[in-house]
Amino acid sequence: MLYVQSNFLPVPVTPGTTEVVEKPKPVVLNLSQRIALRIQSRKEKQVQEGEVEAAQKETPPVLAPAAPEQVVYQREPEAEEVVPAVRMSRSQRAAQDRQKRVEDRVTRARFSSRQVSRTQETVVRREEVATQGDISAVIGGPQQVQDISIQHDGSYSGRGWEQMVVQLTDEEGALITNPALNRDIYLRAIYGDAEFRPSVLTALDFSGGEATVYMLPRGRTTIVIQAQPYPAMSSPMAYGQ
Repeated sequence: MLYVQSNFLPVPVTPGTTEVVEKPKPVVLNLSQRIALRIQSRKEKQVQEGEVEAAQKETPPVLAPAAPEQVVYQREPEAEEVVPAVRMSRSQRAAQDRQKRVEDRVTRARFSSRQVSRTQETVVRREEVATQGDISAVIGGPQQVQDISIQHDGSYSGRGWEQMVVQLTDEEGALITNPALNRDIYLRAIYGDAEFRPSVLTALDFSGGEATVYMLPRGRTTIVIQAQPYPAMSSPMAYGQ
């Protein structure tokens, strides 16, 4: 239909139409449909999480900035403090020297005791046929000791204990096999310095008028031994390699 107005061209007019939009009705799902819908949503969620993880793995790692170098300063060693030496008095020095001598003696005694226990020494004795004088001495009883004789090899090495033999003799210097010893015998070094073991001899130490004694020289001085209270002295014992 044309609408005509004066002084204007005719304009076609289309009759208007009214569209009615219907609202969708809510869908009501049963139990099986709801279960299927939940399973489908879970699968889609898992697929999305897998895609996110794959994207994270493909992303290049971000490098952390390198730590700055640390400069270590070494402290110079401090100069040692010089402690002045303490001067000791004469009595203190004497006490210190005395203590050192005692410690040295104890050390030598321990070493010598170990050496004597380790070494097996064999004493060779010479057996002689009894003479008429010996028989008469045994029959007549013990004889009085008139003198002492000290027998040794005449030298020492300085590396350990030296062995010597002390003999009981009569006026003529003959050995008394059945002596009557009424007093003890004290061994001393009247020249040089030495230690004796035993240092005191009694009648129980003698067998057949002889006793074995061990001597430890101190130093390298010639040693002369005396058996007090008898005046007899031994021959000199010199140091030798």
